[in-house]
Amino acid sequence: MQASQLPGGLGAGVNECLRPDEDIIIEVHTSKGEGITLTDMRLIKVVAGMSKAGSISARRHAYVSFNRVRGLRLSRRPGDSDNVSYMLELDSDDIGMPEWVARTVVSARSVGDVFTLYGVLVTRLAEMKLSGQLYAGSSLKAVCPHCDTPYIVATGE
Repeated sequence: MQASQLPGGLGAGVNECLRPDEDIIIEVHTSKGEGITLTDMRLIKVVAGMSKAGSISARRHAYVSFNRVRGLRLSRRPGDSDNVSYMLELDSDDIGMPEWVARTVVSARSVGDVFTLYGVLVTRLAEMKLSGQLYAGSSLKAVCPHCDTPYIVATGE
């Protein structure tokens, strides 16, 4: 089993919920006290620290399995030119997925990471959809982060 390389409590939080048969594909330290890990089967979001989890040593995590994702969007958030951030939003039919997992702000210092994360996520979901590992009967949709145009990644049966 791989171990998370996210800093401090973020990495520890991911390691607590990794399954022995999971492989980490990519990890992004999205903003202070938050991180995202993509494994071969799910997206794990972890938060740690006072501002995100309630106390200095606290951490919590939640995840969404790829087979529950119906769509995703990456959009630039308004702000001044020195403080660019993006919002990664997941559309899922998992009613137990907390809102803090469905919407993740990615800070300017990791803009390259967010586009890599988005590309890997779209690619992995499309591979799973086309191989029949995702839900049947509907389309997997994504939204272009540059022009906000929706597009279909893979169609259902």
